[in-house]
Parts: sequence; structure tokens; C-alpha cells
Amino acid sequence: MRIAKFPTRVYVRRVTGPLLLTVMVSMIPQRAAHAYVDPNSVGPIFQFLFPLFVAVASAFAFLKRSLLKIWHRVLGIPRADDIGEPDRGSDADLGGDA
Repeated sequence: MRIAKFPTRVYVRRVTGPLLLTVMVSMIPQRAAHAYVDPNSVGPIFQFLFPLFVAVASAFAFLKRSLLKIWHRVLGIPRADDIGEPDRGSDADLGGDA
């Protein structure tokens, strides 16, 4: 049986920051916006912005993966997807006929 640990400082910071931000934003006085956006005028904006957002997010994800791969290669740390995989050297390793 595993004994539960008390929350660490990092866990407390992860929870406290967003919670404090939520409380502060909810205390801001709210006023009516008196705004109207025609759905037909916003459609083209969303059709342009959504693919742009997807492209930027994909570029960040690719950059993150590439930098982590380079960083792990420099430090010699095995990546999570490399652990537990057999060596793909020759057919003899796989039990095949060579």
C-alpha cells in the first residue's frame, strides 16, 4: 500500500495561481457591453483566424518536439518512446531467417 504524500510547493503554486486569478477576475465590476456582432460579418474572420491559429499551434508543437529530441540526444537521455523497444538492428534480433 502506498502512502499519500502531502502536496508539494510546486503543486500548491500550480493550484494557487489560477485560483487567485479566477477570484480576482470575478471581483471586477461587470457592465453591460451594449455590443452586437452580425453573424454574417464574423464568419469570414473566423474562417481566416481558425486555420491561422491551428498553423501557429502546430508550429509550436513541432518546434517543441524538435528541441526536446535535440536536447535528449545531446544529454544522452532516452526518450519515453524509446524505452522498452527492441533494437532494430538486424533480422537475427527478431528471430527471422537471414
